[in-house]
Amino acid sequence: AAPSWLKPVAPRALWQCLILGSQLRAARLMAAVMGQSAMTGRRTSSKRSADTPTEPVDENAQRRALLKRKLDELDEILQEIDQDSEVMPSLGSDEAQSPSTQATESKTPRPDVSVVVGNSAMAAENPGFVKHLVSMVNRAYGYTRVDRHDIRERLAMGDPGSSRANRVLHIALCDGTAVGCMSSTFRVPWAEEGCGHWGLLVVDVDRQGQGIASALVAAAEERLAGACVEIQIEYEYTHGEEYSDRLKAWYEGKCGFRCSSNGSRGFGTEFRKCRKPIPEDARRRGRRQRIASIRAELAAELADLGPQPDEAEM
Repeated sequence: AAPSWLKPVAPRALWQCLILGSQLRAARLMAAVMGQSAMTGRRTSSKRSADTPTEPVDENAQRRALLKRKLDELDEILQEIDQDSEVMPSLGSDEAQSPSTQATESKTPRPDVSVVVGNSAMAAENPGFVKHLVSMVNRAYGYTRVDRHDIRERLAMGDPGSSRANRVLHIALCDGTAVGCMSSTFRVPWAEEGCGHWGLLVVDVDRQGQGIASALVAAAEERLAGACVEIQIEYEYTHGEEYSDRLKAWYEGKCGFRCSSNGSRGFGTEFRKCRKPIPEDARRRGRRQRIASIRAELAAELADLGPQPDEAEM
């Protein structure tokens, strides 16, 4: 019998290996970029403490060279993903019509609603922004779910470099006013690696039933597709309660989730954990978008360093 490494590999499995390799390479690149400043600082400190005189270290030049090298490598990864996408055949008709695929592809965001990743600048530019979000969330929940400190922390996660952040807060805007929000997280402590999570899904009580929640979910799941293979949500369900029945129908119907466990909390209420897989084509698009976002952030950082001295003199 032929050794296992000589056996033919199914096209789908081969494509998954190629994409996974690209993702791992991108992760290693980001680890190198994030750690370079600390490494440069340590080298500089050790040189300053040496007894023998040394030539000054141009940290900007080192950083500039590192960023250029990483940008070139990210370009190679993006090119590989594009080439793999051309080789990989389209999904079969049966899989294309699966509930999880339908739930992902059928969401059409409202044209007058934009969903962005919240950041600290939004709070700085609008003094009442944080207060508005706190009021909107707590009013929707019916109790104090968040406070100003919590909202500011969540917004800060979307500051420059957010494509590398684990969790961010998505904000739905209509005519510049926040009308909804939700969080998405690549990895949570209560789920295994590769299982993303979204929660804190809130729509202004005066704007519910207008497609805003669907727009938020579409944005969050598009982000999670860049690093995850499935998504988990949790919610409380009370048997016979009209609101709970509508919520269950939306989560486990339109959104395509399937209940994986439902622990009882007494009095007819249960805590439902639900999951759904992310279709392969959505994962491919998500990974490409995430790597492209990382590349854009590194390119902006390189531009902030300015041109090299020899380039500035030309």
